[in-house]
Order: sequence, then structure tokens, then C-alpha cells
Amino acid sequence: MKQPIERPSPGSGRPSAWRWGLALVLAAQCLIYAYRITDGFYDGRRHTNWGPPFWLMAAEQMHKIRFWTDGRAGIVSQAVETPAGPKPGIWYASHPQFIAIPLYLWTGAFGLSEWSARALASAATLLASLLLWLAVEERHGPKRATLFAAFWAALPSIVVYGHNPNQESFVMLFLALAALAHEKVLAGDPRWRWPWAASIVGMMWSDWSGWVFAGLFFAACAVRCRKEVRARPLVLHALLGGLLGVAVVGAQLAAERPAGFAAQAGAAVASGAAPRVGAAAPASSPSAIVRGVWAQYRGRSGAGIPWGDWGGKQLLYFETNFTPLLGFFGLAWALGALARGMRAGAERSGGGASIGALFLLAAAGTLVYALVVRDASFVHVFFQYYYSLLIAWGLASFVDWSGAALAARRLPRLVEPALAAAMLVFLLRPGFAILNDTGWGGPAEMALLRSIKGFGPRATVGVIGSLEDAWLAHPNVEYYSGRRIWSMYPEDAAKKDLVLLTPGDRSVQEAALSALADPGWRFELRSCTSLLCLWQRTRGAKRPAAGRPAAGRPAAGRPAAARFAGALDAEKALMPNYVRTIPLSTFAGSLDALRVGVRVQASTKGGKRFVGTVTAIGKEDVTVSVESWEDLPKK
Repeated sequence: MKQPIERPSPGSGRPSAWRWGLALVLAAQCLIYAYRITDGFYDGRRHTNWGPPFWLMAAEQMHKIRFWTDGRAGIVSQAVETPAGPKPGIWYASHPQFIAIPLYLWTGAFGLSEWSARALASAATLLASLLLWLAVEERHGPKRATLFAAFWAALPSIVVYGHNPNQESFVMLFLALAALAHEKVLAGDPRWRWPWAASIVGMMWSDWSGWVFAGLFFAACAVRCRKEVRARPLVLHALLGGLLGVAVVGAQLAAERPAGFAAQAGAAVASGAAPRVGAAAPASSPSAIVRGVWAQYRGRSGAGIPWGDWGGKQLLYFETNFTPLLGFFGLAWALGALARGMRAGAERSGGGASIGALFLLAAAGTLVYALVVRDASFVHVFFQYYYSLLIAWGLASFVDWSGAALAARRLPRLVEPALAAAMLVFLLRPGFAILNDTGWGGPAEMALLRSIKGFGPRATVGVIGSLEDAWLAHPNVEYYSGRRIWSMYPEDAAKKDLVLLTPGDRSVQEAALSALADPGWRFELRSCTSLLCLWQRTRGAKRPAAGRPAAGRPAAGRPAAARFAGALDAEKALMPNYVRTIPLSTFAGSLDALRVGVRVQASTKGGKRFVGTVTAIGKEDVTVSVESWEDLPKK
């Protein structure tokens, strides 16, 4: 005989009032995601400034081609010109690519901009909030559902990454659909079997983490269906959805990865010629594709990362994403509530586990996936995104329980909402602190990078100064400037059309300007901010007389003007263009003779002597660019 589904108790609150609470939660989320939505992608070392420009550049390429046919409805990272028109040159084929479809449609409707990229992820997160509220409300009533939605939306991870376009936004959306379909099927509504199957397909098509979730959901339902009749449709349709997901992702990867395509595409991009797409090379076998993808991810398994370092980084990320106090408390309370419910049988009403158990499976899948790709989870803080479901569930369960406990003791009714409000404020503060910490750079620097686009795609750019590749080698710089920009040595500046300098490091700037004194060129300052200056090389400089060295450039074979006493370490530093730092205490002679551009010599403990040019002088050391070296005479 069928058992009735447990419905919320009368003490769960007036449904209409708590539904207004849902409206407030969604409105608050809209305000959160509208906050700084038009900001530039200032510091690409922040994940929030890495993903959006990456996807915007991909969208720009996808709009150049026939997305549904030539593009296979996938993420095209590079389009190349052919006699037949633009064709895909490189695909982003290391991940399932469902995100390509909403990205293509959204940017086609709203354009390519900072706000449109963030608005796409925000829309997915808002829809997930609504679906999660409906899922929790199905069995636990509108009060628990509203508390859950409020805590979930306030978690720092959701505040920061909920409007960050990435695969996680869409995996979470399909997770929310799965939760709602799960509850509806267990409530006896057979129409929701197909949305359940669709959610499995969507998770698998969105990211590899979705494959872990789909597998765990299928296994859990298969175990429960032996005793619980209502769980059996979930097993069958999870299997159907999983098979369809394998077919969709496999077919897309097979279409994008024909044998030899990568080499052809690389040659085409380098030479500007058209790659032979599709029929030019036979498609790889399914087993070869699986082996290739598995080999790629095994390469990211993080075998070289010590477990202690990995665990410490995960704890640090957890504190950032969920706050240490409420994050761990929410997890502990959720696990305790599930354990108590399963012992009492209350969480199995109607033939299925509580939605809290589904959130527990999502958390377990998050941990499993992080272990499989250990090096990726070591550097990506947002890989913990899905822990948010179980933590929010635990916090909502605690507040709901505390409300009942307070009512039993006839304490004022305002204590419960005051407790919930304090917890929400405590969660929101660190999220907004992360949003307000923009990192290095600002609007002026982004405007300077945008100006580089005006010099055309053939203009070469390099940077000299204290800017590191860690700031430069990210999609935000490429998005604004229209090209990749690499750091270089001062002596290589004359080979570039444009040079970026850091005004604050005057000694390095002087060395760069000295190196820029090419006989046939001169550089002019185009624009400058407090952090960056852009110099352009122009024709018109008068060539020096024959046989006369250019100003600021030492003549070939010119002896060193000063030397350093003592032997230095770092034998491996002796290579051309290697920049090394030498303590000023080892300088032999008057420091007045030491200036930028002077050639110096020094010896190492390994019995070698090198000659170089001073490029910067600090308070305690001097930076030298190595030019040549030789073995010291043996005594």
C-alpha cells in the first residue's frame, strides 16, 4: 500500500507570507548581481575576471561562423578565414560544451560587454534559486524553502561566483532541476520523470563534474528502488538520461576532434591558411576520444602536489567560500539532521530519501571530482561551488528547528527572524568584501589596454618593468588589447612596435629607454596612468654616423667599467639575457660609478666570469642582464 507523503506541519508558517519571502530573496539576488556589473575585468588573477573575458572572446569567434553547422554548436576558440568564409580553427574541446548554446544566444541578443557576460550567469543562478525553492517546498513547506533560498543566496561562494559565467552556473541549474524533479516523482507525479532525465543530460553536457553527480544519483536511486517503489522511475530515467548524455557529448567531441585536426588547425592559425575541416581527416574512434580525454585529465591529477598542501588549500578555499564558522556549522548540522531523520524513518516518507540526502550526494560528488583532478581543484577556488547546497540546507534546518524550540518555550517570535537576519549579514559581508577587492589595475589601465587595439592586429607589444606574467598572461588583458602581451628584457624593446612600462620603477624605465635608442627608430609616449605607460615606436630618428655607437648602447667588445668582488652563487644564471640580482656589498669601487647602462663583470663560485649591463639599482642590490660568460683561468 502506498504511504502518504509527509507534508509540512502547520507550524511551518503561512504559505502566502513565505512566498513573499521568496520574492524578496530573488529581488535581493538581483541587487547583488547588479552591484558592479559594469566593472571592467581589472585583475585577471582573480577568477571573477578570468572567466568572463574568456567566454566573451569565444562568443566573438562563434558569431563569425555558422554556429549550428560548421561550429557543431560548440565553443570555437579560434575562427580562421577560408575561401568559403570563416571556419572553426580551434575548439575548446577539453570540456563538455553546453555553455556554448546559451552563450551564443545571449550575446547575440545583448551583445559583448562586461555586464552581458555577468548577466548570463546571474540569470542561470536566479533560475536555480527558484527551482531549489520549489524543490524544498514540495516536502518541507514554504518556510524551510525560503530559509534555504535565503542562506544559499547569501553564501560568499554564490555571491561572488553566482554571476561569474562558467560551467558551474549551468551544472548548478541542472542540479536544481534534478532536485525538483526528484521530489515531484517521489510525490507521485509521473510527468516529472522526463525533466529528471533532462537534468541528467544537462549536467553531463555542462561539465565533467556533472558526470560524477549523474553517476552518484543513479547509484543512490538504484540502491533505494529495491525497497521503495517510487524510486524506480528515477533509476530508469536516470539511465536513459545518462546514455543520452554520453551520446551527445561523445558525438560533439568526435565531430571536433578528427585525427590530425589539431595539427592542421595549429598550422592554419600560424600561417593564416585555411585548415581542412571535417572531411579532410577521418574521425577518431570513440575509444580514442575517451582515452585522449582521460589522459588529459590524468595529467591534471596533481600527482606532484603533496596531500598536506592540497588539504590546506581546500580548507583555505572553504573559509573563503563559506566562512569558517557558519560553513562548518551548516555542514555539521545537515549531517546530524540527516542521520537523525534516517534513524527515525522520517526522511524516507513516500519512498525516497529527503532532498537533504540529494544535497549530500552533490557534496560527495564535489569532493570526488576535486580528488580526481587534484591540480585543478588546487588552483580553482570555485570548484567547491556545490558544497553550498548542503551547507544552506543545514543552516535552514537549524533556524527552522530553533524556531520550534523557541515557540515551545514561549519566547518572543522576533528571536527567530533576528537570528536568521544576523546569520545572513554574517554571510554577506565577506562576499561583498571579495567583490570590492578589485586587485591590481582599474578603469584607466583597461582604457590604456583598449587603445592598443587601435594600432591594428599586426602591432607587436611587449612589457618591461615590475609587471609579472602572472598579471599579463590572462584573458582580461587579451580581451581589452586584442592580443597576448608578454614581458621581455629591456634590450628587446627595439624589436616591438609598442612597449608598456611601469612608471614607478624608474631605474628599470631608464634601462628600457636606453635600450629603445635604436639607430633607425625613436619611441614616443602615447598614454600614461599611475600604473602603466604606453610607448610607440615611430620612424624618423636620425641615424648616427657610421662607426659611431648609438647613445646609451655599449659598443661591441667594450670592456666592463666596473666589477664585483668575490664569487657569486647560481651557476645556472649564466645564460644570455638572464637577469640576475647581485648584492651591492660585493661591488668593488666607488658606488658613484655604478649607474644604469654601465657594463660590469662578476665571477661565480663555479669558476666562471660573466659580463652584463646594469638594468636597475636598488637600495641593497643591483640587477644585471647577462651578456656573455667565460671560464676563469685555472690556477
